Amino acid sequence: MKVPEISGWLAARARRLGNDESSGQALVEFAVVAPILLLMCLGMCIFGIALDEQLVISNATELAAQQVAISRGQTTSTDNPCQIAETIFTNAAPSLNASNLTFTLTLSGQSAIAATTGASSFATATNCSTATLVEGQTVTLTVSYPYTASFINFGTKSYTLSSTIEQVIE
Repeated sequence: MKVPEISGWLAARARRLGNDESSGQALVEFAVVAPILLLMCLGMCIFGIALDEQLVISNATELAAQQVAISRGQTTSTDNPCQIAETIFTNAAPSLNASNLTFTLTLSGQSAIAATTGASSFATATNCSTATLVEGQTVTLTVSYPYTASFINFGTKSYTLSSTIEQVIE
């Protein structure tokens, strides 16, 4: 083979293998795009965690309100609607810090039971022990929970996750 034929053959082979003048272009593009993709993936994970906590709160609130609604006639002086709601909620959502929960219980036809922060203070609310459950009326339970999302060095942002459920007392 002559020298021009060999150099042409080598150049053609290098192009087929991707070893031409643009061989570093893909690496540069990856270096530019990779951090953006990683930040997007991290953001989706943080959003997923917040969504999971919101779903836990919604589910536990619904279970607690249902239990209060069906407990008419079963309450005693030590088992008031607030205590029922608190017990069911904390059992349904054990991953949440009970001292950060804010409960509000409203029975239709009666004054609202004041919002209290912390599950134990809600269960022992003085105006809850005198609350009476009347068939056909409604019970509305609202639970709020603080959530703080931190995104690497971009700072933290605090949110309040809450759920409100209304049930008819049976």
